[in-house]
Amino acid sequence: MSGPFKRRPSLKALPNVGLVKAANIQRRQSAVNLKPVSISQQEVPWDVLDRCLLPVVFCHAAAIVISTMLNTLHISQVSTLTLFIFFAITTIAAVLFYHNLKVTAAGKAVLITGCDSRIGNALARHLDEQGFTVFAGFQNANDNPIAEELKEECSGRLHVLQLDVSSETQILAASLYAVEHLPDGAPGLWAVIHATSWVALGEIEWIPPQVMGRRGVWMSRREGL
Repeated sequence: MSGPFKRRPSLKALPNVGLVKAANIQRRQSAVNLKPVSISQQEVPWDVLDRCLLPVVFCHAAAIVISTMLNTLHISQVSTLTLFIFFAITTIAAVLFYHNLKVTAAGKAVLITGCDSRIGNALARHLDEQGFTVFAGFQNANDNPIAEELKEECSGRLHVLQLDVSSETQILAASLYAVEHLPDGAPGLWAVIHATSWVALGEIEWIPPQVMGRRGVWMSRREGL
């Protein structure tokens, strides 16, 4: 090769330290100057709007009726719009107050059947974390690893019961146990949650015993298969 030879700079050469620092500073400034998410992107409280819609409609109807009666009887000359605004403000304030009320778990007991299932087990754990006294009923509580695990991981407010909803004897025994272990001052169970896979709907006096015990028969057949 003829002529002067120029060596190309190596691609592995380290970049300038000053440029790296400047780039890092710009990245930090851009991260600090990030704008928060706008309020319009937040989820719309549809449950609150749904609760307020029907009361507002009734307020409009009540305003029309009352305004017509007052004007007809010459008691007071009040416009429909004035009554509607008054009723709407009062009703919406009451609805929002009721919507924001929180249930106090202290001193409340809940009985859950079918804690062998996932939904019953998860519900028992959640209510125990909220502070409720939980009576967890199992189809077979003796030597049941699910029942033992639930009792170990939850607080002392959770009680494991042997409760087959198709057995009158076990239902009576579970009710007596729940009455004896209610929280102080509790008049009775605050809620009963039926989480088993079978339920018979109707008046208890009209349902045959065979229908009530169908779940136990189905379980025995499934285990036999």
